[in-house]
Amino acid sequence: MQPSSCKRLQQFCHGYPQLLPLCNHDCNGLRTDTPGSVYSDEEQTLWQAYEKMTEELGIRDRVIFAGLVSPDRIAEYIALTDVVAHFSLKEGLPRVAVQALAEAKPVVAYPLDGTPEVVLDGKSGFLVPPGNHEAAAQALIRILEHPDERRGLGEYGRSLVRDKFPWKKMSDTLIADYEACLAAKRKK
Repeated sequence: MQPSSCKRLQQFCHGYPQLLPLCNHDCNGLRTDTPGSVYSDEEQTLWQAYEKMTEELGIRDRVIFAGLVSPDRIAEYIALTDVVAHFSLKEGLPRVAVQALAEAKPVVAYPLDGTPEVVLDGKSGFLVPPGNHEAAAQALIRILEHPDERRGLGEYGRSLVRDKFPWKKMSDTLIADYEACLAAKRKK
C-alpha cells in the first residue's frame, strides 16, 4: 500500500467539508470495477482503504471510485458532473480533461504536464497549485455556486477542444505519423 496516496486522499477529503452541501448527487451503483478485476494486490488494498475512508467520513454515497471505465460509459460519468476535478501529479495530457471539456464541463486541475494545454485558467476551468487543497476547494466551490460562470467555462472548453482536437485532424495526424514510421523502417 502507498501511504502517501492514502494520506493525500485523507487530506483531500478532510479539506473539503465545505463542498459536501454542494454535492447532492447520489453516486451509488455507478462503479464499473470491483477490486481484483484488473488491479494488483497493492491497488486493491489502496482501493479498499479509500472506500473505508469515505465511509468513515460519511461521504461514500457522494464519491465514485470508478476504476477503469470502459469507453462506452465515459460520457455517462461525465454527464453526471457539474465540474471535473483532476488532481493527478503526473499524466501527460489527461484524456479525462479533454473528454470533460468536450462535454462542456469545466475542469479544476494542477498546472502540470500537458494539463495547461486544455485547462486554461479562468477560461475553461481553473488551475491550482499542486497540493493546495484550499485553492482546489475554492475553485470547485466557485464553479458549483456560479452556474452561469460554470456554463461559460464549459462552453469555452468545448470550443477549445473542438478546434484543437477535431477527429479529422487527429486521424490525419495519426495516419501521417504511421506513414512516417513505415517509411523510416523501409529505409533501414
